[in-house]
Amino acid sequence: MLKVAGGVGGGGNASGTVTQVNTGTGLSGGPITTTGTIRLANTTVTAGTYGSNVVVPQIVIDAQGRITSASNVTIDVGGTGTVTQVNTGTGLTGGPVTSTGTISIANTAVTTGSYGDAANVATFTVNQQGQLTAAGNVAINIAVANVAGAVPNTVNVLADGLLTGGGALTGNVTVSLTNVPIANVTGGVANTVSVLAGTGLSGGGNLSSNVTLALANTAVAAGNYGTAASVGQFTVDTQGRLTSAANVAIDIAVANVSGAVVNTTTITAGKGLTGGGNLASNVTISLANTTANAGTYGSNTQVAQITVDAQGRITAVSNVTITGGGGGNVSANTAYAYAWFIS
Repeated sequence: MLKVAGGVGGGGNASGTVTQVNTGTGLSGGPITTTGTIRLANTTVTAGTYGSNVVVPQIVIDAQGRITSASNVTIDVGGTGTVTQVNTGTGLTGGPVTSTGTISIANTAVTTGSYGDAANVATFTVNQQGQLTAAGNVAINIAVANVAGAVPNTVNVLADGLLTGGGALTGNVTVSLTNVPIANVTGGVANTVSVLAGTGLSGGGNLSSNVTLALANTAVAAGNYGTAASVGQFTVDTQGRLTSAANVAIDIAVANVSGAVVNTTTITAGKGLTGGGNLASNVTISLANTTANAGTYGSNTQVAQITVDAQGRITAVSNVTITGGGGGNVSANTAYAYAWFIS
């Protein structure tokens, strides 16, 4: 049984969809509402081989031509005998068999293939032996009046007001919006209006196309300003833009630097020192050389004799031989020491 769902459009040749397939007597698998398989229902017959040279199959056939029961019955010929011929009835081929042969189900006029699809219903003719003797496809053709919610394809879609298009529903219909006057658009702006670039901006123009506004370039060269030795100097306009930029060397008066000394100050080397000079550059102060010769003075036979100035420096040194015996006087201006080392 085929049921057609509502909502199918079209006219006299309306299309439809099979929504449910039920199965009748002798079939299983239904109802099918989406996808599924319909097959012959099982009977109480035990699958197997029936009949031999000593038994004959005894079968029961229902109204649908199916074997509903089967059993083997011993051949009782009331004695001995010989089968001399087997004939074939309706739907069978291969007979008569008088010695050996094969009995088969006869072919029908049905073409092997698949029948029935979304647009066609399969039709079949079945003979008394349960065989399909004819099969075909018939296009589904349901009157629009029989389809719930369907609209005849003679109905027209009309375009009104600012719309264009429309037409009969015999095919796809397009409805489009025509050019709408700017006066009919809430908040719309006519494309004759221009956007003007003010001070510090560039670009703008008529709104008939996209308009771009950008900050106008100034005379400032792009780059980094300010270093350890210089400070950035900038000019800012009323729009807050830098219109000029430069690096100015850092120059701070020494009087403005806490604890600084002017570089005109001179370091003078005093007595016993050498070097010094103006602080405009690095200054070195060193001990001045004396007339004492660098060397090692004093031994087990000599004592170093030294002269020391007011700054505590050795200005003269010599070795004096040690004389022993009888004692002697030591000069008040002479000092004796052992193992003096001067470098």
